[in-house]
Amino acid sequence: PRTRRSKRKSDDDQGGRAVRRCVGEGNTRIFAITGVVHKETLRKMEAAIESLGGDVLVQEGFSDVCTHVISPKPLLTEKFLCGLAAGKILVHDSYLWESERAGHLLDESSFEWASISRPSSASKVKAEMDSVSRELAKAVYKRRAAQQQNEQIEGMGGVAAEPPFKGMVVMLLVSDDKRRQLHNLLLAGGAEMCADLADVCSGEKTCNIKATTHAFVSPSLLDTDTRTAQNWSGGDTMRIEARKVMRQLQDHGLRCLREEFIVDMLIEGPSLSRRQYQIRLPEEEDEGEPE
Repeated sequence: PRTRRSKRKSDDDQGGRAVRRCVGEGNTRIFAITGVVHKETLRKMEAAIESLGGDVLVQEGFSDVCTHVISPKPLLTEKFLCGLAAGKILVHDSYLWESERAGHLLDESSFEWASISRPSSASKVKAEMDSVSRELAKAVYKRRAAQQQNEQIEGMGGVAAEPPFKGMVVMLLVSDDKRRQLHNLLLAGGAEMCADLADVCSGEKTCNIKATTHAFVSPSLLDTDTRTAQNWSGGDTMRIEARKVMRQLQDHGLRCLREEFIVDMLIEGPSLSRRQYQIRLPEEEDEGEPE
């Protein structure tokens, strides 16, 4: 993972609750920034993080090395969703500006989206959220509350909260434009991933059908119109090979689900019904070679 090194070490020992110790490289906080459109604002945020002793995750996608995700609102972006799934500290961007004024990284608790979105909160930020951000904020609150509760239980000899996708062995049969993001999200949430679809379709690797517990599918995989194959790197040939894998999974008794189930389950929780997400190949489909 690519991070930009801080100019100085963070003030981890400044007064009581001034900072929360996090697991980065030593105690350095590594921030992933998401949802910031203007390059000048992004540059200022990165400079502020570095001056305060933090590091910046500068790669496009998510990496588990980050300790914090900072955003102007809860978002359906890879970094925010992966941060939620991985149990990272998710904070409003005002945390950074207030820390800059204080001259050191503050305690995050009052700036966390989990705190802002709690039911009793009268935060102006919460009041200004759109409906999508509100639903995400609720999920952040629930996840954080569960973490804190289980941390207390674990301290008394109990079991820690499990990641949302733990126990899943997943085959992703999704288009190129979503495969990396969903792959990273599932990994962040504790899933085990089968071989990458591109490698399976090229014959370099195989999918362990018997070990697979979940398969997520892009609806466009079932579209046999060659004009809709632009989001598949191998074109319609790749879709045909992917449909063969899907057929094998179906024949093995696995119920394939539409790709949107992943994010919806993260937001709604494990009790989310799978019925409405089920997707099947037509029984009569002939997965032959394209003409």
